[in-house]
Amino acid sequence: MPRFVLLYHECPPGYERPSHWDFMLEAGDWLRTWALAALPRAWHAAQVQTRESHADCPELSAHDSVEAQVLGKHRRAYLTIEGPLSGNRGTVTRIDAGTYTIAGAEPTELQIELAAEHTGGRISLRESDRDRGLWMLSSHI
Repeated sequence: MPRFVLLYHECPPGYERPSHWDFMLEAGDWLRTWALAALPRAWHAAQVQTRESHADCPELSAHDSVEAQVLGKHRRAYLTIEGPLSGNRGTVTRIDAGTYTIAGAEPTELQIELAAEHTGGRISLRESDRDRGLWMLSSHI
């Protein structure tokens, strides 16, 4: 069964984006990756987990859908990585990890079942702006 991971990426001052969560899905030899500026309301447990080590992390969204920015493919090693990143890119902390199944897939939408402690349940990822690499991650718990 393919794996996923939710990392909190604490970015250094002046970095190209503020601190955020990286949501990564194993896809063959790579991880499809999206940056989340906030977590959906249903992922409250993941927010609590993040606050244990990063008290200043962004607030939980008031909504079940959040914007997800596509990032480049990441190596599968990111499934288990934690700590400082090379090149002064900040530090990552693993917030949750588990397995997933695809319940439905189209080029611009994925329906996914997550099995994990803090982020389990059904989600969808829907492309909203191809030119800017924006998707919406929606929790359907």
